[in-house]
Amino acid sequence: MKNTIILFIFFYYFIVFKVSSQVNLVPNGSFEELTHCPDSRSQIELADPWYSPSKTGTPDLFSKCATDYNVSVPKHYSQNFQNPRTGNSYAGIFSYFYKLEIAPVEYLIVRLMDKLKKQKQYYLEFYISPRINNDPFDIPCYMEGLGMVLLQKDTIFNLKGGEHIVLQSAISQDGKIIRDSVNWQKMTGCYSGNSEEYILIGNFKSLNQTLIDPLCYTSVPNAAYYYIDDVGVYEFDPLPDTLYLCKGESTRIGAKFLDGSYLWNTGDRDSVIEINGVGTYIINVQMETCVLSDTVHVLDPEEIIEKQIMKYTLCKGERFYLEIPLLGQYRWSTGEVTRIIEISKAGVYSCEIVHPCGVFVINYSFEFLECDCEFYAPNVFSPNGDNLNDYFRLLPNCSLQLKILSFEVFDRWGEMLYNINEGDPSMIQWNGKFKQRLLPSGVYVWRIKYEYNINSRTIQKIQSGDVTIIH
Repeated sequence: MKNTIILFIFFYYFIVFKVSSQVNLVPNGSFEELTHCPDSRSQIELADPWYSPSKTGTPDLFSKCATDYNVSVPKHYSQNFQNPRTGNSYAGIFSYFYKLEIAPVEYLIVRLMDKLKKQKQYYLEFYISPRINNDPFDIPCYMEGLGMVLLQKDTIFNLKGGEHIVLQSAISQDGKIIRDSVNWQKMTGCYSGNSEEYILIGNFKSLNQTLIDPLCYTSVPNAAYYYIDDVGVYEFDPLPDTLYLCKGESTRIGAKFLDGSYLWNTGDRDSVIEINGVGTYIINVQMETCVLSDTVHVLDPEEIIEKQIMKYTLCKGERFYLEIPLLGQYRWSTGEVTRIIEISKAGVYSCEIVHPCGVFVINYSFEFLECDCEFYAPNVFSPNGDNLNDYFRLLPNCSLQLKILSFEVFDRWGEMLYNINEGDPSMIQWNGKFKQRLLPSGVYVWRIKYEYNINSRTIQKIQSGDVTIIH
């Protein structure tokens, strides 16, 4: 059966300058698109595709278009007041209850417009503001900031009254109680993607772990309620993984990312820099609470061509796929015009590549050999000192360079009589002796372990047999 070998060569695109626009993966992130205006509490589903991830949760939607006083903006139910951070609408949830076990803690969930890519970095943000209440008999309850959890699949949680969804949040909500009911407070975080498709917003700490303003405990029952607006998930990818820089030329790399602060490994602090040499360029972008990083490897196509392996030794019967490491237009000596061709015969294969940095020609040479290397072993020798067949020798049957890892000889009871730990085939020369004494006539077992390289692969083999000593 024929073996198949695929040559993996790094394949790079020619990119001069990547312009990155920040696309928000959260649909309807500001709750502006409504199927119709809310006319009562608990109508978050009107800001499609947002909904509640718990059967008992009843998140609210507030909008300037509402005529019902309970959900109008900026004033609404019980003297509450807040302007939207942007647009006309925002959401609201109960995120904590004190001594009110029958009430459900609330959360928001939405499906992203695209799955998060594995190992890609993302910036997360949303804004919150606590409910203000001018009723002198209603003591306010404030807590630390809310969090965001990313999920790979839609999940409905069955929560009892007062229960929380306890999950690891991608946004830290530790230590700072949010009391400012005038200004919207930003919640932020950085995240490495792993095929997540949903975001979940709320309080992801248990009742006892949630940091609460002591005022909450002066009124029983009491609850923390927060408005939410401008939810965003943004992919951070300002640089290509690799780009080619033509000799003697320069280019600009980078892109502005939201309101970050920039620091390159070159010391530059602009979002876009000009480069005129090969190397690895790294940009770190400081966001509010975390740092995002991206790297580009800048290569010279001429150097890549020069580093190509031009001569290959293959085994007969193997199939080999040769891939050109540059994008461009191809013209092979075989008449083919594809980037990848199959090699099945020995010879020289030439390819002309028309590339943005010039026209390059690569010549590959292929040789096919018998690779099933084994040793020829005589089955009899006579170590009697007559200079005829006095030694037991193994001879390789192929032209590849072999390395002996071990060679051993045993008697019929398994006792080792002779061994070589490492060397080349010429060292295998046993004189039929054990501890300087000539062994008697009989059958002895030998075993050899060896290896050889073929097309950058190391093949190890073990061969064994027996030989008879006669006197």
